[in-house]
Amino acid sequence: KGRTEADEGCLNITDWNVLLDIINEYDSYNDLLPIDIVDEIHWEKNTQNENRLIELPMKNVDPKLNGIIPASIGNLDSLKSLDMGSNELKGTIPVTIGNLSILEEIKLSYNDLEGGIPPELINLPQLKTLYLFGNHLSDTLPSFNDGLALEEIKLYQNNLSGVIPESIENLLQLRNLQLNYNNLSGEIAIDLLRLPNMNTLKLSHNQLAGLIPEDICNIERVYLEDNILTGPVPDCVCNMVYISLSNNNLGGDSPNCIDIGSQSCSP
Repeated sequence: KGRTEADEGCLNITDWNVLLDIINEYDSYNDLLPIDIVDEIHWEKNTQNENRLIELPMKNVDPKLNGIIPASIGNLDSLKSLDMGSNELKGTIPVTIGNLSILEEIKLSYNDLEGGIPPELINLPQLKTLYLFGNHLSDTLPSFNDGLALEEIKLYQNNLSGVIPESIENLLQLRNLQLNYNNLSGEIAIDLLRLPNMNTLKLSHNQLAGLIPEDICNIERVYLEDNILTGPVPDCVCNMVYISLSNNNLGGDSPNCIDIGSQSCSP
């Protein structure tokens, strides 16, 4: 029980069937078996002595994945790493990924995915790494629950709009947030700048407005160019590792460390 003759008793039948769904979705893979795309180093034996898939490494495969992500992917409930980046995936991100409760990293960057980011995905309790950059994702950012493990969020080069949700203050483990090259608006939230582990913040090429808070200096590297920010630049930016501010509507006297030409500051 839980196995199939097709895989010679090696892989749990649920995982096997999901891999078959993936193969059947893409024309170039129709002649393959699951064992041809995922080998034993990506399995792990569970307490029922079954081999379960813990990693799905299909980044930049040849030929490219060029269909949708099947909804059955939500049945891979032992999966810890999902990487299907640098392909030609289409359609929306299935909400069933939210069933993968022990997933630690999702990498779906550089595809042709569209639609919104499912709240079920962004609030997975053990998720540490979320890479969705280089797609056509739209709508607003979902709210973040308390107690999440997220450390890296890279959503740049999409079509996201609206404001950065206040609930981002819940991401106490977050150290790298990249939302550049979107259509985000509103002001830079103080609570975002006070996250204890944040060291890299990229918000450039959006429609962010308002003043630059002094709390910006809590973060080592900040990218704010190509927004509509106004007001003076806080003097404390001279203590940062790097900040870029060009192509905004800033006024007042710039701190001595700011390069007049590039509107950037680094030691």
